[in-house]
Parts: sequence; C-alpha cells; structure tokens
Amino acid sequence: MKLLDRHKGSQAVSQNWHAELITQAMAEDVGCIMMQHSLWTKYGVTQESAKQRVELLLNQGEYGLGLRCGNKLAAFAIYGDKTFGDHGYLRLLGVDKMFVGQGLGGALLDLVEKDLGEHQIDRLFCLCNSENRGALRFYQNHGYAVVGRLPGWTQPHLDEVILVKRGLS
Repeated sequence: MKLLDRHKGSQAVSQNWHAELITQAMAEDVGCIMMQHSLWTKYGVTQESAKQRVELLLNQGEYGLGLRCGNKLAAFAIYGDKTFGDHGYLRLLGVDKMFVGQGLGGALLDLVEKDLGEHQIDRLFCLCNSENRGALRFYQNHGYAVVGRLPGWTQPHLDEVILVKRGLS
C-alpha cells in the first residue's frame, strides 16, 4: 500500500484544521508560504522555483501533506521514504506566517512520523540550517537528535545540521 493512501481527501486533525495530500495544483500555495520566510530566499529560492521544485519532487515519488484552515493552506511537509536507505527524509516543512505559533508544525510533523511509522519506517532524517536556532529547537523538542554537520552543503556560506528521530514504528 502506498504511503498516505489513507489520507485521500481531507481528514480532520482538529476542529479548525484538515490534513490533505499536497497535489501539483497546490505547488503554488507551497511556494507562497516559502517566500514568507527569508531563510529560503538565502538559498536563492523564488516562488516560481519553489513551485517547480515541489512539482518535481511529487513527480519523483515524494509525498506531500498539508494542513488547511478553510480554503487556505496553512502548513505543508514534503517527505520521502527511501532517501536514506529505508529511512524517511523530511525535505521541506513550512508554516504560513499568519499561523506560526499555533502548533501546526508539530501537528504536521506528528502526522508525517505516524505515516512513516505505520509503514515500518523507523527513522526520519532532516536537514536544518545551522543558523536557524528556532527550527533546531523545534526539532530537538520533538525528539530529534543532531547527528552531523554539512558545511557549505547547498550554498558555500550556509551550513546544514543533520537531525534524526529514531523509533517511529
């Protein structure tokens, strides 16, 4: 069974939020959220390149999960299940600025971990910019451990931290 089959359509996460698959048609909404955060622009991301990247990742078999409030995409995650051997990889996680601090990032991370764990994937890796202290704290508060560092991995002036959470299944 393919990951996220059980999420077809919209699934209530709370009274105000619904989880749904990110589709090609939603790639532009994901790009809009990414452009609200200056760190992604440091990587040279534009709204158009974000849209194209999300479309490419979905076409390559990555999974997308979003949280909506009414008609508005409030948060998204793009992840895969075979990036690090048989482990998961959280490629992108973003929350619309008007919804930051409402627990959406944590709720979405929980859904991704649950989805992977139910498919016998026991670890989830992610990369985080070393200067993004808030994101590092967020992941560590959700049980992720720093396991390595990649100096200049994507840009010569930006270092990445490798994080992993074990025991998803």
